[in-house]
Amino acid sequence: MPAKKSDARRLREYVQKGWEFHIIELFHDLMPVEIAELIEELDDETRVELFRLLDVETASEVIAELSSESREDVIDEMSDSDLAQIVEEMDSDDAADLVAEMEDDRAERVLAAMDPQDSSDIKALLEYGEDTAGGLMQHELVSVPVTASVDEVIAQIRLKHAEIENIHKVFVVDQKGVWWATSI
Repeated sequence: MPAKKSDARRLREYVQKGWEFHIIELFHDLMPVEIAELIEELDDETRVELFRLLDVETASEVIAELSSESREDVIDEMSDSDLAQIVEEMDSDDAADLVAEMEDDRAERVLAAMDPQDSSDIKALLEYGEDTAGGLMQHELVSVPVTASVDEVIAQIRLKHAEIENIHKVFVVDQKGVWWATSI
């Protein structure tokens, strides 16, 4: 969904007047892709300033929608710890793509600043080529044993929903770890 011209006009007015609260309020009502479109239209310095107004969850979604050039501008101005927080919030496949775009020394610093498990998951994905099945997969998933009841499956989905925004499949595994995917 493209951002409306009226949103772009209001954003420029708010930036010109320095009304950060109004900018945050405007962003609150928009989808991440719409925020990214609005940020893309701004000069580099303003783009970075506005990106800093986003909460970590929104920033993790918006950064994935930015063009490579805009994403690079934003990343270059962020501290390693701030960037690590955003990367941790992203789905592992998107996070791996973002880290892969960074210079090696920056990627190492960001990964070192992250939760060890999240960092390990991303490092594992970075081992695969970008366009291979391994490079496209993500580590966040729901799996249940083949013996699970419907109530247990629903409970597992509810539990995992906090970390997985969109659950499309539940992986049913047997005693040997062999799985069959089922769409929900």
